[in-house]
Amino acid sequence: MLINCLKVELYKYKRSPVLIAHFVIPVVVSLIFIAYYSVSPWSDKDKIVAFYQALGIAFPVLIGIFTASEVEKELGAGHFQNLLTYKSKVVALLSKVVVLLILGLSALMLTTLIFGILFSNVLGMGGEAVAEYGHNAIVTYVIAAFVIWLAGIPFYFWTQILALSFGRGLAIGFGIFSAILSGVFLTEIGSLVWRVVPISWTGRMVNAYFEHDLMSVIFIYFVVTIVSVLCYAIFALRYEGNSASE
Repeated sequence: MLINCLKVELYKYKRSPVLIAHFVIPVVVSLIFIAYYSVSPWSDKDKIVAFYQALGIAFPVLIGIFTASEVEKELGAGHFQNLLTYKSKVVALLSKVVVLLILGLSALMLTTLIFGILFSNVLGMGGEAVAEYGHNAIVTYVIAAFVIWLAGIPFYFWTQILALSFGRGLAIGFGIFSAILSGVFLTEIGSLVWRVVPISWTGRMVNAYFEHDLMSVIFIYFVVTIVSVLCYAIFALRYEGNSASE
């Protein structure tokens, strides 16, 4: 049933602005950073870390916007009543999160590949800076992008709960607040507490990867992710398709 729901959701995204944005934004962001780094005096490692920190900080905002857009589409298609036609509301709602997760991962990987290829092959930078991670440059960049995506998984579930319950305004606001917190927690302010503040993870976990400190948050991450999925399942079971307020 999940496969069928995913097919339906993917069909809904055909020619959707959300789908287009997941491919346009990576190109634009990568080119902007490459253009700036071509003249920036920063060290190669500082450039790489700053790029992925910026991706991690911005990721919650995009999740909030895209999730809100998805909820708005369902609202316009019958106040969410279409969701109630499925045998399992949990599967129907879960398929929406899964599709957004797939699109988010695709966008991050596209961003990192464009950036990595241009940074390494056009600017000729980054090779020595990533040698300490035991991989070639592109593999290191892909892992960094994957860490950002993993950090955002719990956020996808909670953002959709907020969007379905309270409307797009709160979902987007939650994303903006999380982005701000991610940025603040990259400073000394968050150095001690970031591991127990999941909404800061998209920016901070990738920083931990570059600092070889990722294992310190793995256990908490899995607990939070499992709890988030369970809470989402409970929410989906109780969901009655009511119109979310603005």
